[in-house]
Amino acid sequence: MQSILAAVLLALTASPVAAAQEPTVPPLPVTKRIPVKVIVIANFEPGEDTGDIPGEFQLWAEREKLDDVIALPGGVHPLRRNARGLYGMVWGGTGTLFGDAGQQLIGLLMDPRFDFSKTYWLFTGISGVDPQLASVGSAAWARWVVQGDTLREFDDREVPKSWPYGLFAIGATAPNALPDNGNSFGGSDDTAGLGMAIELNQGLARWAFERTRSITIPDTPAPPESARRLEGLSQCAEASVRADG
Repeated sequence: MQSILAAVLLALTASPVAAAQEPTVPPLPVTKRIPVKVIVIANFEPGEDTGDIPGEFQLWAEREKLDDVIALPGGVHPLRRNARGLYGMVWGGTGTLFGDAGQQLIGLLMDPRFDFSKTYWLFTGISGVDPQLASVGSAAWARWVVQGDTLREFDDREVPKSWPYGLFAIGATAPNALPDNGNSFGGSDDTAGLGMAIELNQGLARWAFERTRSITIPDTPAPPESARRLEGLSQCAEASVRADG
């Protein structure tokens, strides 16, 4: 018995051991991408896309009949579309504002099923306005986007008396001033890299405005209660379509 075991051990040690190899990585399947002509991106939706209290996306989903729901790999919110080819999506997760925006948009753009190379993007959101300039329900075509999240802030109780508030741009030394020190953030050596204003397609914005400026937006004859509470405000501007920024 001992001689048999010795022979087996000798055979095992004498046999060449094949080197471990990783399996071949198969190529990604080639699919014909679906060209997306227009997509509406809303900032947030606190609940469901349809059927409950609306946020910024629900009325789009219901009125435009975005009934086809498409799950996105890596996304936190589904993509929706209608039979006419209008797509729509919330760029944050349910119950959030902007926390998942990057993850959601990356998941959408990396999806191999869709072609966004010639897509028109409409980012829609609710915002405030000076009631002397426009009323609730007005619509404005933006020509610029201001990235106001990355900045510096001092406690308002500790700022100089001449400052209106404690917020100021990175690279600047006070509020309402442009950056003049490119080296103040992340090793940047150019103040142009600290810019917070992004110019959009001016021609497209003007084209959209010219085709919508004469639309009459329904308005109530009397100012809303919230407007009457504003001190010194005697009259609200009528709801209108504007091209601001």
